[in-house]
Amino acid sequence: MINQRYVLKKELGRGRSRVFLCNDLEFPEIDIALKVLSKDAGENERNIFRNEFFTLKKLNHPGIIKAFEFSTVMNCDPADFDVETGSLFFTLEYFPGNTIGDIDFSDDPTLLKEIIKQICSTLFYLHLSDYIYFDLKLKIYFARLMITLQK
Repeated sequence: MINQRYVLKKELGRGRSRVFLCNDLEFPEIDIALKVLSKDAGENERNIFRNEFFTLKKLNHPGIIKAFEFSTVMNCDPADFDVETGSLFFTLEYFPGNTIGDIDFSDDPTLLKEIIKQICSTLFYLHLSDYIYFDLKLKIYFARLMITLQK
């Protein structure tokens, strides 16, 4: 458990940071994602991580994952996937799904068109918001995109 509030269920991904599926004890009816940056990350990485959170907080589009809270791990159970006290983290909307490669388009010929339309809508919104986007991840059709942004 992190900060006596977030119960980690499983690791969803790993890269510069780690993302976990978790349960927020204050809102137990929904799962959320928790993104953690190692306490050993350099100042530049910490700034990028912080900027990612505040950028996601500013954006409002149905195709973009929502960010909720930014904090520091103050206490945690040592069994919690090796997350360390002092690590930065933020919480995000959890959106379960498949990768685009896992979708069978033969069942619904209009499905690919719908996915492309949603991706284009999100990219257009980001262009209008004056953001350059990297690392787009389509999570599922009728999708939300996890994005790394830079102004």
